[in-house]
Amino acid sequence: AATYAVAVAASPMNESWKQRIFDLYAPDLESPGPDEKEAVFTARAALKYCRQNAVEGSSLSRLISSGGNECLKIMLIWSCNAFEGGALYEMTSRVNHSCNPNAIVRESSEVSGAGAKSQEDSTKPGNQQLVAASSIRAGEEIFISYLGIFVYAAGSIRLDQLRKSKHFTCHCNRCNSTDQAAAVPCPSCHPRVNGRYLDEEVQYDDEKAVHYAYPKNAESSTQSFRCRHCHDSCNAAGQLTLVAKVSDKVTDRFVGKSSDDGRNTDSDAANAEHEIDGQLFHLASSVLGARHWTTNLVALSILERQLSAIHSATLMGEAAPDLTELAECIDTLQRLWDFVGDLDLHLDPGHLLSGPTIGVARALVSLGDIKSRKYAAQWVKKVEAYVRAFEGEGMRKVVESLIKAWERDDLEEVAYEEMAEALEEKDLVSNKRARTS
Repeated sequence: AATYAVAVAASPMNESWKQRIFDLYAPDLESPGPDEKEAVFTARAALKYCRQNAVEGSSLSRLISSGGNECLKIMLIWSCNAFEGGALYEMTSRVNHSCNPNAIVRESSEVSGAGAKSQEDSTKPGNQQLVAASSIRAGEEIFISYLGIFVYAAGSIRLDQLRKSKHFTCHCNRCNSTDQAAAVPCPSCHPRVNGRYLDEEVQYDDEKAVHYAYPKNAESSTQSFRCRHCHDSCNAAGQLTLVAKVSDKVTDRFVGKSSDDGRNTDSDAANAEHEIDGQLFHLASSVLGARHWTTNLVALSILERQLSAIHSATLMGEAAPDLTELAECIDTLQRLWDFVGDLDLHLDPGHLLSGPTIGVARALVSLGDIKSRKYAAQWVKKVEAYVRAFEGEGMRKVVESLIKAWERDDLEEVAYEEMAEALEEKDLVSNKRARTS
């Protein structure tokens, strides 16, 4: 409200500018919907605070003195339409949400080559671009996600985040369908140890023999699950309470995490995060199994940290990656690809997994032998199409170098130097969730 007040004071005659802002959606002050009431209540409380604390004669004080409704409305417009960081955009702030988006919003400085209109567009700060993330037919509505990393979460979490941050209940096709991200091993087919913990073979599901239970839709994920094998319904309060408790713990871990760059320079804090992630992963996998969103997003966080350490050690000229650790990274990465594939989203899996996939490929290439380099090329080809469509020229060169690395004898001298330079500019093992709006 204060920023808006200063802007209005600086350009009081620009009524068309004000009108474009006020054309954005905001709840009705007199009759807000059920999900909007809290937002209106909070805005009124904020207005009361501003009245009591605004400096007399300031732009904010003058805005409030006009009656307050203009101030209230701009608060609500900001709450309902702002992107991460608090910015409003005339075009992209109007794009509707879906939990299965077909497009993403990116800062224009992140897009070059085919994704940018011009060199000026690709470097001009503060601009956004709406980028297709799948094939979109003529006349089909374009949707983005307001959820960030939580677009990969269970329906109950998605609904809760949207109600809190954007003040509406989503009824998209995904929310009205079977909730794949909430899958848990069927309690009837796979009884828990002490009613809580999964047997190890069920927990990891290496043989793909586990029978899973799913909520019917997003709303029912806190009420009941139904097994596709035995068709039993699980609505026992104990089991659902466990699901909710673990989900809440993991949600708390990831709230706000998408706004950082994935790299914590404080070693003590980084070690604490690593320990927390390890505990959460053990809890999620032992209680909710291999296909649940909590297990997979925590696994992704751990994988990113492992690959970052491997990358740093390699650049410093230390020993080649430990084969056991690298095998664990590859196993985790495959599980993540399976998880994202099961969600069947319009978003390309590379949107989440291109960084870790290329990070694993780099670690394989650094081993030096032909077999490892060929295996690296197989992994990179999984994200090649995504990188060519959505990443810049530097990243495309990295992918090309990794795919061809097994053909080259001058790996240490040429290919690795190219990769290191590009990867220093943009951390490959940081995931792309901050780009999903």
